[in-house]
Amino acid sequence: MECIILAGGFGTRLRPVTNQIPKPILPLLNQPMIMHIIEKLPDIVDTVVLAVNYKKEMLEDYFRGIQEDLDKEIILVEEEEPLGTGGAIRNCKSRITDSFIVFNGDVIHSLDPAEIIAFHNEKGGIGTLAVWEVKDPTRFGIIGYDGNQRITRFLEKPTPEEVFSNSINAGTYVLEPEIFDHIEPGRKVSIEREVYPFITDSGLYAFPFQGYWVDAGTREDFLSASSTIMNYRKIEVVQGEGNIIHPDVKMVPPVILGNGCSISNAVIGPNVVLGDGTRIDKDVRIENSTLMENVLVRKGAVIQDSILGKGVDIPKKRVVEESILDV
Repeated sequence: MECIILAGGFGTRLRPVTNQIPKPILPLLNQPMIMHIIEKLPDIVDTVVLAVNYKKEMLEDYFRGIQEDLDKEIILVEEEEPLGTGGAIRNCKSRITDSFIVFNGDVIHSLDPAEIIAFHNEKGGIGTLAVWEVKDPTRFGIIGYDGNQRITRFLEKPTPEEVFSNSINAGTYVLEPEIFDHIEPGRKVSIEREVYPFITDSGLYAFPFQGYWVDAGTREDFLSASSTIMNYRKIEVVQGEGNIIHPDVKMVPPVILGNGCSISNAVIGPNVVLGDGTRIDKDVRIENSTLMENVLVRKGAVIQDSILGKGVDIPKKRVVEESILDV
């Protein structure tokens, strides 16, 4: 079985860190974001097809370096120009042999792919969509479904007056190859606007799930994904190897440290991730933030609600709030 991961976006809402690193391999909890999807795939999925565009060469280099450690074949399919969700899926048609599962590359969730695949096979329709409940569904595609979990209505980004459900499209689908008959090739197509609303009669089903769901495409949501996963997994303090930690450092869980970190007397946490080689001087305070590899935070600085890219150097007593910084 094949898996398609839609990973062609430019990551504009996470700039400037995505100027250097494509979003699929941006480190979330010190692991490339896309690996949070791949590591959960069941054995039945033996091929991962990445629909890519931005910084394709960097993605090729990354997967070339880890292919021997994976039990799945990784194939990159390039979009020469952005094709939208439907167009990107249609562009991968030649790599698909039967039923396949699709993930939005920047959506992080607790869904078990094996469960939605089994549900889809039981129902036997053209597609199954993962469904999540939210308080405000106007940012998303909303779904109405009956007692048999068959989707009866689908509306992308409704106005408040149009809302008929708090169940939203969670960005993960199991589809049959017949879906390609409904996607015009060679042009930009939104599967949410131009396909799903018109194929409910073909057997489109909803698969609600529990746990967590975060679209990690903005600074706020990226940090929310980090804290949500750490708290869901009940992480307190996780340390890598070779760290040098001052005995008076105060760790406020959850905190994840990479390898080779050096931390003087400081307050770290809650909801903090430090990448490999991070150096923290004394009297520093860091909370609700992700620091990538080899970041240096000098004496007395404060970091809150921020993402610091690889190699960033924060001067003494600098206050960084609600920011994304890169070198």
